[in-house]
This record gives sequence, C-alpha cells and structure tokens, in this order.
Amino acid sequence: MAVTARSDTESRRRVHDAGLKPHLVKPVDPRELVAVIKGAWEACYAADALI
Repeated sequence: MAVTARSDTESRRRVHDAGLKPHLVKPVDPRELVAVIKGAWEACYAADALI
C-alpha cells in the first residue's frame, strides 16, 4: 500500500511500477484506509488457508 500526497498520473505510475497496491492519496478517508487494511488482512488469512 502506498499513501502519498500526489494523485497525478506520473505519481500513480511510479507507485504501480513499484508494485504497491492500492495507492491512497492524502488526506486519506479513514473508512477507505480501514477497508484496505481489512482486505489485506483477509487476503493473508485466505492465503494461509490454502497452505
């Protein structure tokens, strides 16, 4: 996850090229941040269940 102050196309490309997903732009909506963290947490546990 990347949290930056820039939302321009070049900044988004750099974040994407670095392999960071998602890209949140400051100021971050707390609900969006919680949703992203929750999704990452759930994905980790889903991956663990496959092992």
